[in-house]
Amino acid sequence: FEFKEVELDNKVEQSDSTQEQDMGEDHIFGWNQDKLELLEGPYPLKQPKSPSGESWIARAPSWAVFRVVSWGTPLIVVSVHAKSGGNEDTTSDIKMIGEGIKELRMNMELKEYMTSKDLETLSILVVGDFNLDHPEETKELLQGDYKCVFNGSTKTNLWRFNGSGNEVDGHSYDNGFFWSRLQNLMIKAELPPLKELDMAYKDMQKNCTSAETNYE
Repeated sequence: FEFKEVELDNKVEQSDSTQEQDMGEDHIFGWNQDKLELLEGPYPLKQPKSPSGESWIARAPSWAVFRVVSWGTPLIVVSVHAKSGGNEDTTSDIKMIGEGIKELRMNMELKEYMTSKDLETLSILVVGDFNLDHPEETKELLQGDYKCVFNGSTKTNLWRFNGSGNEVDGHSYDNGFFWSRLQNLMIKAELPPLKELDMAYKDMQKNCTSAETNYE
């Protein structure tokens, strides 16, 4: 596997001041070189041109272009962590992400590494934490003929770690959406089972306990 990190501008205004603080969230792309060939990126997704002058509400997404070895065709992968809250800010953020991806797709025509066949067979995979519990709503906000990638509805937010600990606080925020100019092409994936999520929670609790001990 190969890994590359992309630095993101993730500044959030603090409630007790007029200054913004960088929350330090970056993205790391990891891929199997036998399966995927990196063509470009990863980079932050540029803010789409907006008549109202809107900016990213929270974190900019990131993207990279690969060639899928078994397909022989290009795949744009977009990593997303939308504004939390599941409110109007969240839906506006996802809508802007959809607009940004549209512009990115159109700009593929200007890339020297993209052949005419590549443009005819282009696919897009949008994955990450959308902070919305309804995949169909997310799909509509992305404004494209996307199809849901993940099967099932595993609750992936940290409801046991920093919530009340009740399953009612669990949400299926993490998802993936796929678009392709090849009509019969589709991908499917499974979210980690609950057992694996339990292991992640335990590791996080250990790390936080250790950090608190060191701080004291």
